Amino acid sequence: MTTATIARERFDTPGDAPPRRPHANTYWLLPGRLLAGEHPHPGHADGLTLRLSGLQAAGVTCCIDLTGDTEGTGVYVPLPVAGRPARRLAFAVTDFGVPTAERMRQVLDVIDAALDGNEVVYLHCRAGIGRTGTVAGCLLVEHGFAPDEALALLQRKWRAMAKSAFVRHTPETESQRAFIVAWAPGKGRSGA
Repeated sequence: MTTATIARERFDTPGDAPPRRPHANTYWLLPGRLLAGEHPHPGHADGLTLRLSGLQAAGVTCCIDLTGDTEGTGVYVPLPVAGRPARRLAFAVTDFGVPTAERMRQVLDVIDAALDGNEVVYLHCRAGIGRTGTVAGCLLVEHGFAPDEALALLQRKWRAMAKSAFVRHTPETESQRAFIVAWAPGKGRSGA
């Protein structure tokens, strides 16, 4: 578990061009370090290979998968980056739902530990909208953003996604947005 806070300005760098995205339905929440988007398996094997290669080219060594076993997305094995093994960590959250505070704490702590370990993280659910946006929003609150600022920054980042043309906002549901609004740094820890 990390206690370090990522400087707010590292999340929002309007003057800098973010690194190239591995595919159209991703966005850099933390440029070059934390990528968010949809499941890498688009439904056909060739697409999975192409997307895993794109994640590898982006330097991703830690994939945080928020999908469950019954969603039909399949399990994948991320490709190593420059000899460094890559890993997929699963934290199933019900589609259109929110996790418990304890589950959110686990996910945030794993993301922070991976970032502290100089890893590039890919955070995803099935479509990259609701569950991904919920975790991304809570991560921003955890690192000093007020909930309304976190939601506004997510919207700006979301516009990089191709599907933002027909899905207007992230996260997807009112309960997911309310979860971010109710989040506070340290929430979900024993005694917090």
